Amino acid sequence: MKQWYGSTASRETKGKIRKVFSSCVLALALLFFIPNTGLAVGKGAQGPDVYVIQGMLKSLGSYSGQINGYYDDVTVSGVKHFQKKHGLPATGSVDKRTMQRMVYAYDRVVSNPHRGSGGKGYGGGAGQG
Repeated sequence: MKQWYGSTASRETKGKIRKVFSSCVLALALLFFIPNTGLAVGKGAQGPDVYVIQGMLKSLGSYSGQINGYYDDVTVSGVKHFQKKHGLPATGSVDKRTMQRMVYAYDRVVSNPHRGSGGKGYGGGAGQG
C-alpha cells in the first residue's frame, strides 16, 4: 500500500495550523505586552510591543518590512499607511486609538481569513443568476 507523504491536503493542514499558532502567539503577546506600553509607540522604540505591532500590520497588508521589534522608517510607513486607510491622523506613531483600530482589524482578519476574497468563494458551483 502506497502512502502519500507531503500531499497537498497535509500541506494545507500544516499551513492552517501554522496560521492558528501564529495568531495565538500574537494574541498572547498583545495580552501581556501592549497594556504595558505608554500612550504612544513611535520611531526609535524597540521590544516585544513593536514586534506585535509589526506582525499585526503585516497580517493586515500595511507592512512589508521584517518583523524585528525595531520601530524604524519602514514601520513608520506601515503605520501611516494603516492610519490613512482607516481614517486616522497619519502620524506614524501608534497611539491608543490606532492600537484599538489595529486590534479590531486584526481580529476580523484572524477570525474570518476568507474575508476580502472578492466574493469568489471556494466552492465548485457556478452560483445562481
